[in-house]
Amino acid sequence: MLDQLNPSTKEDASLYRFLKFYLLLVIYEGIFRKWVQFSSVDIFYFFRDLITFLFIFKLVLLGRHKSIGNPNMRINLNILFSIFLLYGFIAVLFQNIPLIVVIFGLRNYISIFLLIYLCSFIRDKSQIFMRVYRIFLGSLLVQLPVVLLQVVSKPDSFINKTSWGLGASVFTSGEVVRPPGTFTNALGLGYFILIVYGLILSSYLKGFDTRKAANINLIALFLLMIIIAISGSRTVLLGVSLTTILFLIIRIKKLILGTENSSTSKRSSLLIFISLSSLVFFVLYQLADVISAFIFRLQYQTEGGVGTRLRIIDSIFSYQISGVSLFGSGIGTRHQSALALGWIQPWVENESVRWSAEIGILGLLLVVLRQIWISYLAFDVVFNKVCYSHLAPMIFVPLGPFLVSGISTQPTIQGMSAIMIIFIVFRKYI
Repeated sequence: MLDQLNPSTKEDASLYRFLKFYLLLVIYEGIFRKWVQFSSVDIFYFFRDLITFLFIFKLVLLGRHKSIGNPNMRINLNILFSIFLLYGFIAVLFQNIPLIVVIFGLRNYISIFLLIYLCSFIRDKSQIFMRVYRIFLGSLLVQLPVVLLQVVSKPDSFINKTSWGLGASVFTSGEVVRPPGTFTNALGLGYFILIVYGLILSSYLKGFDTRKAANINLIALFLLMIIIAISGSRTVLLGVSLTTILFLIIRIKKLILGTENSSTSKRSSLLIFISLSSLVFFVLYQLADVISAFIFRLQYQTEGGVGTRLRIIDSIFSYQISGVSLFGSGIGTRHQSALALGWIQPWVENESVRWSAEIGILGLLLVVLRQIWISYLAFDVVFNKVCYSHLAPMIFVPLGPFLVSGISTQPTIQGMSAIMIIFIVFRKYI
């Protein structure tokens, strides 16, 4: 009966099922990279994007979806994809870059837009928030015990595998492992933490239908703070700090304008305070060595002795302006994927430098526009009357990683960045 009243129900249901599949892959595909080995070829480095591309191709091929959802957004994305493909052709035909290096390079740029393309077909986007919320909060129950085991276990233990046959390779400081959770890279866990934090705060602003839902959200915050305290990630600390400050500004504005239920707010704030106090006691008492390692990392960057503050400033503002060419060294040539494929040019860790090094002026322009865009949105929410309902925290959360760590460093980050972006792009519909 519902399908007869709303013809889009079935199509939206299939899209939401694929969204769930995408989210689960982003969170758990690392398991198949480091703890389970199917063959010598690791298909999970490109499996998620390949399946997403094929699903989108099916939607386009069917033809029924030409005018549904957000067709103008897909037109704009098609133009962007065409530009990247043009740079790919230039790299192969004129810069003599191997085709396989270019293909992986194109994937690094296009991957973050595939989820936006997919979600643009969804007619009723109001369910996106709760679908993502449930999956990420459920996954928090998996991440916490894994992370706790990783920080108290030896670097060469099974739980600390980073790939088949290899133990931990990244440390907070000393012999304390920087935990990656179910991901192959610690930064993947960092982005997961930030998304969960944004979802928890956004759900708090949205409100709860039952006290049970509110308590679950509170417990999730408690569990998440434990992971944050032992994560060893400065990107997480920066992102959580910025999000918390901007969130408090939004709360204060709501209280001043009288648009928030003060009694509910006080009860919730008291519960949050009690839970955080208990958390601090627990972590400091039980995991003092891990906390000390994190403090050391904050004070001294372990690679080269560069301080955290200088590292952050350098990541944000170190654009490669001098010597930038029109087309760069070739799309994909300065990424880790090229290094793994045997390309001789050295990879560039800093994404703001790498984009301009790879695709020249276009890369520099994209980095600057990305930083201006995310900063403008946060400013717009805080200082203007634009609140985008309950999604303010999900707009604040990308500030840290998008300004500092980047959005295309490796497959997991590409997927996590795509999840953050859909909340920004579809903020008026969710």
